[in-house]
Amino acid sequence: MTNYWDFAGEDDRDDVRLSNLQYLYYYSLSDTVSIGAGPNIIMDWEQSGSDRFTVPVGLGINKTINIGKVPVRFGIELMYSVHRPDEIPGTEWDLRFYIIPAVPSALFGWMK
Repeated sequence: MTNYWDFAGEDDRDDVRLSNLQYLYYYSLSDTVSIGAGPNIIMDWEQSGSDRFTVPVGLGINKTINIGKVPVRFGIELMYSVHRPDEIPGTEWDLRFYIIPAVPSALFGWMK
């Protein structure tokens, strides 16, 4: 969970009080392929009533391949917001593409 607050700046700017909660659900189909998603629930504490929440659900697929010696995960996810503020355009659907390389870390070098 991540929270965002404004604390400085111009007095005529809108206040910012947001929370972001990411939940994850994945199921491995094989060693290199999985299905699932990682949607973000957004809570805008400056809004009133049900306009505070954006709640997406979705599904995606990802595959891990080796590029040289580095494993890289490629994925696509499609999310639909089952609950969203009425006044904010563009919050109904979310399509995500991602590329995530597994970068070796010196911190875990002792585990070799």
